[in-house]
Amino acid sequence: MILKITAAPEDVRSRDSEQLIWELSTELGVLYDSDGSAGFNPSDVEVPRAAFVVA
Repeated sequence: MILKITAAPEDVRSRDSEQLIWELSTELGVLYDSDGSAGFNPSDVEVPRAAFVVA
């Protein structure tokens, strides 16, 4: 079976992005007994020469 993965820039504040970030943070929080955010702030990727990519 061949799995095709597509990666593309995405608005970090879109509904899909916010959902994915929430799910990742929840999973990481369980694994590392923290809030799971690792200090991520959406504004970090809203500056020139930065990108938020979803695959």
